[in-house]
Amino acid sequence: MIRILHIIDSLNYGGAQKILLSMCQQSANREIRHNVIVIHDDNYRYKDFMIDEFRQENIDVDILSHNRLNIPLIIWKLICRLKRKDYDIVHCHLEFSTFFYPILALFIGKKKSVTSAYFYVKQLALYKYVLYRLLLKSRFFDAIMAFRPLEIQKLGVSNKRIVFAKIAQSISIDSSDIRTKEEIKKAFDIPEKASPILLTIGRLTKGKGQKYFLEAVNILKEKWSNVHCIIVGEGGELENLKSAVCQLSIESNVTFVNSLKYLKPLYNIADIHVQPSVDEHIHMGSVLAMIWGRPVVAFDVPSNDSQILRDGQNSFLAKNKNVSNLAAKIDDCINSTKLNEITGNAFDSLPDKYRNSYNVEYISKLYKAIFKGEVSKISVQKELENK
Repeated sequence: MIRILHIIDSLNYGGAQKILLSMCQQSANREIRHNVIVIHDDNYRYKDFMIDEFRQENIDVDILSHNRLNIPLIIWKLICRLKRKDYDIVHCHLEFSTFFYPILALFIGKKKSVTSAYFYVKQLALYKYVLYRLLLKSRFFDAIMAFRPLEIQKLGVSNKRIVFAKIAQSISIDSSDIRTKEEIKKAFDIPEKASPILLTIGRLTKGKGQKYFLEAVNILKEKWSNVHCIIVGEGGELENLKSAVCQLSIESNVTFVNSLKYLKPLYNIADIHVQPSVDEHIHMGSVLAMIWGRPVVAFDVPSNDSQILRDGQNSFLAKNKNVSNLAAKIDDCINSTKLNEITGNAFDSLPDKYRNSYNVEYISKLYKAIFKGEVSKISVQKELENK
């Protein structure tokens, strides 16, 4: 059995903890066992809910410290844990755990190790750029699991050590919520006459583009007075977005929901999923909408991987950062007579890497390759050679 220890800064990172949960779910079997250590104990809403999600999958979660500033104690606890438990692979998630893994390695010896890279290089502060470049080019990590391989290549990392993270977040999309749409609206204080309902999901950051979405709703309400948008997520832009709602006088047209635990009922009542992100071609909220059968309206952001969203075929794409065009595309979607065809094409056009049956096999294969020292066989370089 391969034993994997996941080290993550916090479970309060929007999609990051969902990706970690999905990786564990998709590869946990008799051959692979996962444990998770959280090194920063945030006092945030729904923390217990997120931990329970892991434990329901028989994945042990331990929280080491209540004070992130107490780094020496955190490192000492991890050293003791790693010496006491015989883990085969250490997987570091997010920057804090990645940065101090080399310190651990000096005390516990080099283990098979992997780090997940979620970032865009252009968004890194200079000191983070320098640290990531030094660490990822070094031999501390046997593999770099990249969601955007081209971003890691910008740091000068060899393709032979980069593996493409073909991971679908495993948020179950089913119709087990038997409440009527009227009951769901009442539960979230959404006006009974709200229609159409526009849903967007994601961390509340400037890059996710929720501000553009609100401005588009302000335009749409001239024609659709009962239009209502639901913004799901937490993040540093929350207060700025609430201020924007007041400035635009659209308080009755907007609902904020701060937890991913409510996705099922919200997808159930949504008419359209809007992805206003200005720097990513597609994210998991749109993938889930395509699986659920909801049309997707998004900004047209070029993809470094494959162009999944195609305007007029499986989605409605607006010019990037163009609010009036985004509003026009949402209006086109509302009035479209081809929605059934477009949503059907959307589901059919999803690549295998977003389907759980494919990912279960791939993630298990990935960890086995790291364990055997055969990362180059499943690397980005190998995929390029096979094309």
